[in-house]
Amino acid sequence: MPLRLKLITTDASSTFIVGTEERENIPPESLIVSSKPERPKTNYYRRLPLDDPRSIYWRKELATRFVREQHLSNSNNPSSGCPTSSVPSSNRRASTNSVSNPSTATHPPSTGLASTHQSVTLPKFILTDFPPGYTLWEYVTVANGKHRVRKDFYLYGHPHGVSRRYKSPNHFLPHLCWLSKGMVGKCGCLPCNGRY
Repeated sequence: MPLRLKLITTDASSTFIVGTEERENIPPESLIVSSKPERPKTNYYRRLPLDDPRSIYWRKELATRFVREQHLSNSNNPSSGCPTSSVPSSNRRASTNSVSNPSTATHPPSTGLASTHQSVTLPKFILTDFPPGYTLWEYVTVANGKHRVRKDFYLYGHPHGVSRRYKSPNHFLPHLCWLSKGMVGKCGCLPCNGRY
């Protein structure tokens, strides 16, 4: 059973302004469906409930990566900690729950002996929910009315509106870390910097 984490800090906005018009911070209403159509004929968005496997996957990935980043930042390794952008650095392993603990590693003496490198395995974690105001949506694209479909998943809630949605847990992780630190300073995620 994964350990449950909850983040209560948020910057999400339920509405945003376009010109003089106030709009909801969700996908276009004309494309939203309440339940999954059996044979979709057009593109649509569907809000995913927390018990949906994709929502569970996102929340597990976010929690596990968040805890791993916090563990790295507490290990006195200046190059670790919460990422400042959605692009993983080359020294960060993004797909494992095992992290290296540099503070317990010994450095090789001048004789050239190899160093020992101790690995720490973290337990599994899950966010109980996305930060308040953030919602996960499935976007289904139907290819010219055919039965071939493409499914993409987007996290909505960014205070600058729907064009700044998050495309993956890795895309949202820098923002989640920034939220967890009380929104101090400037967020380093791509959508906050106008790159999406």
